[in-house]
Amino acid sequence: MAGYDLSATRGALFAKHAVQDYSESNRQSAISPKGWLEYLINLFIPGSVRKAYSLQYDKFTQALIDAVEKKIADPDDYAIPQTLEFTVDANKVSYSPTPSSWYNGEVRVEVKITEPDNHTLIETVDQDLFTRTLTLLLLQKRTPYSSNQYSLTEEGKLNLRCADLNGYVLRNINLHEADLEGASFTYANLSRADLRGANLEEADMRRALLEGACLTDANLRFAWLSEARLHQATLTGADCYKTKLRQACLAGADLRHADLSYADLSRADLNDADLSHVDLSKASLR
Repeated sequence: MAGYDLSATRGALFAKHAVQDYSESNRQSAISPKGWLEYLINLFIPGSVRKAYSLQYDKFTQALIDAVEKKIADPDDYAIPQTLEFTVDANKVSYSPTPSSWYNGEVRVEVKITEPDNHTLIETVDQDLFTRTLTLLLLQKRTPYSSNQYSLTEEGKLNLRCADLNGYVLRNINLHEADLEGASFTYANLSRADLRGANLEEADMRRALLEGACLTDANLRFAWLSEARLHQATLTGADCYKTKLRQACLAGADLRHADLSYADLSRADLNDADLSHVDLSKASLR
């Protein structure tokens, strides 16, 4: 059994080398099960893999995303399953979370490929990075008209700047620390979405459904959330400077320690909202 510790940096170096060296040994390495795994983490890092080269991995990524969608069983749900098993080219592939004690408390995912001769390859991947990669694959498949606007940054964060996701159902999507500056989510369904630490500066979320969403420490400066439904949403520590929340439903929302200075909260529903330690200086509440 062979074991490998996979990092985004190591994967990027592998991919850069592979596309510049067309020797048979490197080509075979790239299309091997181990190469698939390294490529999967690199697929969306800008500049790391040329599109023509990525065709060698299409079968693997297609099998992966088909298995994810089958496990989710709801085309409008983006909750990434905790475990998964599928087959590609007679190779059995599975992934599952590893005990945190194995990696000094770091949460990782173990990806295992068992070849027909029972030889097994194991990669361990940062769980957040793996979840973001699968989320991006789902977005590319389900929102094809906007798919060219998505990528992962060099730090492994989702980049959806200025993406057009108006009207899409994105329930339970994990956009933790994603860059969504200037993105458009009007009428989108983001109920129970994970938007912790996300950059939503100047995002257009008018009439979006955000019930139960988590926006802890999110940057919502100058964002448009007029008539958005944020019932039972969590916005603790969120930066809502000059955010437009006119007629928004914030009933039961947790706004503790949020900055709502200069925000437009006119005719907003704040029934049962927790406003402890909120900065409402110069905010419009009429």
